[in-house]
Amino acid sequence: MAGFSVADVLKGMRAVVDEREAMREQLRPNVEVQKRRRWTVRTALAQIVVSVVLFWAALQLRVKVGPRSYDVPAGATAMVVTSLILVGVSLILLIRSPFRMPPGERLFRAIWLGGFGRWFLRRAAHGIKPSATSSTGNTGASAVGPVTVAKVASSNGTTVGDLDRRVRALEEWRQSLKR
Repeated sequence: MAGFSVADVLKGMRAVVDEREAMREQLRPNVEVQKRRRWTVRTALAQIVVSVVLFWAALQLRVKVGPRSYDVPAGATAMVVTSLILVGVSLILLIRSPFRMPPGERLFRAIWLGGFGRWFLRRAAHGIKPSATSSTGNTGASAVGPVTVAKVASSNGTTVGDLDRRVRALEEWRQSLKR
């Protein structure tokens, strides 16, 4: 009802994900981004090693109080929690890459740009009468033709040429005030 056809919505969503892919294409040959990514990977791998060491150290701090029970001091508990956080952060750093499409975008492409998304948008728009200002689905540069000044007019009948003359007159008036 707001003026966008199903084709316009799909084209817009596709343009957004295509823009993201274009950004990734620009980042791939960038030496500085590659250098930062290598540093991130090294840091994440070091975090995994530190996590394993912390967890092992925490296991060494527990005290056996029964045949199947242990007493764990607060420091060891903090080490285990820190270890688990380090593993989570490092896995995210390893999985996320500025050079690859994230899982959320893959899912978006599969669902909303796939058959389900087209079906859902058509179903949502079923029975809606397009308004007078709605698009036909042919938006973009190819749908725009050359426009002459005489064709463009506002609701009060003023043409672009009239507006240009008015702006020039206002600029001359403003210059006269500075004198």
